[in-house]
Amino acid sequence: PWQRIRKIGMKALQKQKLDPMVPYVTSTCQKAIDHHFTTSAPVEMHDVMSAITFDAFHQFAYEMDMNCVGGERQELLHACKELGEVLSRRARIPFEMLWKLPLASNRDADQYYNIMRKDIGEIYEARVSAIQKGEVGEGVLDHLLTASQEEDPKNQMTKEEIMDQIATFFFGSFDTTGNTLAMALNHLALHPEVQEELAASLSDVDLSTQTSASL
Repeated sequence: PWQRIRKIGMKALQKQKLDPMVPYVTSTCQKAIDHHFTTSAPVEMHDVMSAITFDAFHQFAYEMDMNCVGGERQELLHACKELGEVLSRRARIPFEMLWKLPLASNRDADQYYNIMRKDIGEIYEARVSAIQKGEVGEGVLDHLLTASQEEDPKNQMTKEEIMDQIATFFFGSFDTTGNTLAMALNHLALHPEVQEELAASLSDVDLSTQTSASL
């Protein structure tokens, strides 16, 4: 089955262009600035960066604005972050029998998974309905759905397989990038001379008009 899934996934990714990601990132960053940085109140940068990357990727991949930077979908964002921690711990101790023990940590993991799975199901149904109406977008999920439909019926991905791919994107799309950005901003705060140099180099750049190639 993995050969079939990989074949369809590669076909979908070949149709995907990275250029739309740039305006999604810039608009999401501006929304975060407007929401979090208009006062002198302290801000937890890791949380903000996670919300920015989560929102930007979901617009890019699923053409849906989660608006986590605006305070919405916090339960989903928290569930995805906690599940990322769970998977990291389980990767270090890969014994499935331990994951099924009646422990509080396992019950919490199941609860977080159910929260995420519910949203994944809603995203899947929304995009399938749009495609059936002829409203095919440029998101990763739309390309994955149409690439699967182009295959012979016996080689198409099932709903569960596609939802599993969405779940993978949920984990891989934001937390590592959010952590890296938060660390980078921390280093810039500790070295104001570098911060000033970076700001000067970007002062004449209109990011809303940039493409991945020009950057």
